[in-house]
Amino acid sequence: VVSNPNRLSASDIETIRSLFDAFDFDNNGYVTHQQLIDLYSKLGEPLTQKEAKEIIAELDPNQQNAIAFDTFLSWWHEQHRGGKQNKSYAQKFKFITAGLAKSGFDVSKVVVKELGARNTTEFRWTFHYEQNNGKLKEISPWHDIPLHHHAHKAIYNFVCEIPKWSRAKWEIATGEAYNPIHQDVKNGKLRFYQHGDMMFNYGALPQTWENPKKVPKDTGCPGDNDPLDVIEFGTRQLKTGSITPVKVLGVLSLLDSGETDWKILAININDPLANLMHDVHDFEKHMPGAIHAIREYLRIYKVCTGASANKFAFRGEAMNSEYALRVIEETHEEWKELHDQHIETV
Repeated sequence: VVSNPNRLSASDIETIRSLFDAFDFDNNGYVTHQQLIDLYSKLGEPLTQKEAKEIIAELDPNQQNAIAFDTFLSWWHEQHRGGKQNKSYAQKFKFITAGLAKSGFDVSKVVVKELGARNTTEFRWTFHYEQNNGKLKEISPWHDIPLHHHAHKAIYNFVCEIPKWSRAKWEIATGEAYNPIHQDVKNGKLRFYQHGDMMFNYGALPQTWENPKKVPKDTGCPGDNDPLDVIEFGTRQLKTGSITPVKVLGVLSLLDSGETDWKILAININDPLANLMHDVHDFEKHMPGAIHAIREYLRIYKVCTGASANKFAFRGEAMNSEYALRVIEETHEEWKELHDQHIETV
């Protein structure tokens, strides 16, 4: 558990952690003076060797040329929450924070509207973006919302389709213009999960696509032609159409009707458990039984409708966050190919 002497919020800790990870280019759990220099240069404000060494010396009195996250967290908070030391460095870090947040797209300006009568096949959740002139422009939750919540950070935008503790089968309409969220229809009737309410918030990562013409070597089945699905394990119910920053913990490889249907396991960075959950092995520490329950839900939820049980690759094992991030990157590249061809519906 990360020490938290100043009672930072879970969101604060995860934001600072992602900033630290951006420094840690070689992913060894520490940052060095050279990594500080590289990051500052990338953001357009070079840091001198002297400045970098002074920072490291303060945080690394044993002169190992490396600082861990826990140490970094306390120092960063001191510099940004009223600390009196090294104010010049605090200003530089404010510049870094601003630089990491730049993406050209402000999620807070997304407006989700209801269109049509509820409980009908015509009802839609449509997405709009508030422009600088105050006018709203319709956008696609699949194509226009960025995959990453912040540039250079391992935090992703999660578009919630189905809130936990509900069973209406909402989904992004990949075949419609602007891809609104609609309730799936089968044989002319609105679809609901007959197995029971969702145990989790369910949705998708924007700007990803499971290409039906590509067969992942680890699953042997083609993609399901949809954005990448996400299971969000947070304690709070999210609203349909909401956009939430999440961090990735792992992935399940569901094989549904002969198609690969990856399920990214993630948690809202604002959740009270977020600063305790970093990888798939943390589930048994802090949410014992959760992975087994989710896996069983996904395996049998169609059985009550007369369908066969679903299967999994990897014998149903949940793969770690490193593997999950590779899946995200691969499906993002597949989406880029769609985007480059100006294909907005599939």
